[in-house]
Amino acid sequence: MAKRTIIEDGLGSVGEIAAPTLHEGEVTQATLISIVADMLAVLRAVTQRLNGQLSRGSGITGHRTGNFHGQYIDVLTPSVADTEFSVPHGLGRLAIGIDVAQQDKAGSIYTSSIGSWSEEILFLKASAASMSLKLQVY
Repeated sequence: MAKRTIIEDGLGSVGEIAAPTLHEGEVTQATLISIVADMLAVLRAVTQRLNGQLSRGSGITGHRTGNFHGQYIDVLTPSVADTEFSVPHGLGRLAIGIDVAQQDKAGSIYTSSIGSWSEEILFLKASAASMSLKLQVY
């Protein structure tokens, strides 16, 4: 089974702060001004994200679920209902659960073999056969 990684598309997230550039190992006034300007830019970005711009992301499979530590995954369930299937994820930790963002037919998705979940995979079942799903794994 292929290992899955989360794709960072920047939607809903705040970028990393660049490390300051030192001149001959010294902290100059220009370096301090640059650091303060970078900190203010990050604070502005955080404020903008918190003030009505929290996001659940783009919904594209493999991409981060916006401001949340999760991932979108497209899944086709087995052709026999109530058959366990695995879902690889790229969280790097045990998944807490899933939300179904989209499904193409009536049915329920439910957890299976929770004790076997790992930092890379989880197990589910579907009450209907061959459902096409978009899951938010978190």
